[in-house]
Amino acid sequence: MPPSSGHHWSARPRGRAPGYSQLPRTQDCVVLYLNLRLVRKALRHRALVIIDDIIEESRRELIEEKLPSGLRKIYLAETRRFVKLLIAQLEWYGVPYEFKRLPSTICPICGSELTQLQGRIMVCENCGFKAPRDKIPIHWALKAMPKAKVGSS
Repeated sequence: MPPSSGHHWSARPRGRAPGYSQLPRTQDCVVLYLNLRLVRKALRHRALVIIDDIIEESRRELIEEKLPSGLRKIYLAETRRFVKLLIAQLEWYGVPYEFKRLPSTICPICGSELTQLQGRIMVCENCGFKAPRDKIPIHWALKAMPKAKVGSS
């Protein structure tokens, strides 16, 4: 019920134009907050940001998973949106970045194919490396980082 103070209530819904986002406004705030937090951390540490370059094979695997189609579409769209916003902020602040494929099915130690166990645990039959599938790309990112020099020369 409208207030009696004479405030005009519009019949038009407030917020964004239709179709801008199917997710609630708080989701957009979280995406922006996480992007800015990542950019500020990169600025503070003068770091190169490595963005995992998702390949068609990974996209196909996601599509083949037993996710509801609406959720799958949102996941793919929001992943692209997150990366697009991240790139815009990195460029705005002058933070260097590069796209690099960080595989989750290849062993970061010896380069052999990993075998998936139950619970998305990946194991290398060649060298014995074992890790959750979602954490293997960080091993590749750490391997790609230049070695820091400790102490003075």
